[in-house]
Amino acid sequence: MRIQEHIPSWVPDWGISTPTVMAFHNSNNNSFNACNGYPYVPIPSSPEVLLVQGKIVSIVETWINHPFEKHYFMNPDRGWLAVDFHYEKMISAVAPGTKHSVTREKVLKALLADGAHLWPQKTVTPEKPSSLSDERVKELLHAYDMWTRIVANDTTLPDFQKVKGDLTELQQRSLIVQQKRLAGCSGDGGPLGLVPRICIQKDDRCEIAILHGSKVPVVIEEVGEGTDRWKVIGQCYLEGAMYGELVDWAEEEGDIFTIV
Repeated sequence: MRIQEHIPSWVPDWGISTPTVMAFHNSNNNSFNACNGYPYVPIPSSPEVLLVQGKIVSIVETWINHPFEKHYFMNPDRGWLAVDFHYEKMISAVAPGTKHSVTREKVLKALLADGAHLWPQKTVTPEKPSSLSDERVKELLHAYDMWTRIVANDTTLPDFQKVKGDLTELQQRSLIVQQKRLAGCSGDGGPLGLVPRICIQKDDRCEIAILHGSKVPVVIEEVGEGTDRWKVIGQCYLEGAMYGELVDWAEEEGDIFTIV
């Protein structure tokens, strides 16, 4: 909720203090490249609007309203991350007889936004991207499953110190999920997303766009049906879209969005 309602949706409202981690910002230089390197090209317009090129690539179809708070870390009863809960909810949302590709590993990777919150802080290069490999996701999932044994300091757990370190990393990386919710989105295979929590309060459909100049997809909402004017809801993670995979248009072919 914006404190200064007159501020356009594309302008940060510094009157709000949100305990969250953005998917991309200058101090968290991960390797996302959703726009495939297409730059933002200024288009003359009035001061109240921002004209930007891009395409709508998905729709937020379902979401899971499970809260996440930092103090849940050491309290098993609060269901920290709740990987299995999210997995079962996503499976139940699939129409009977419909083939799906949802796995616990994919759920965890989506909850972590594929490593958006770097841990430890490091310099990202093409040779050392910020994304989580399948093997690393499995290691972090194992640490999650062994959580109670680690908290109980059960040194009989094989590779106890390594798994304990993995749990520490998982806890830090999972800060990205604060104020966000896991979502099922439209597209091939029903990709998972991590979207701003405010999406669940919206009566109108939230759509996911790739905007030129944005390293991550953006959730947007049309202001009035058929107006072709849009509000920015916030950054998001979208499975299979973070590295330009969905950019199948030439730079000059991007639609022009009027962001208010």
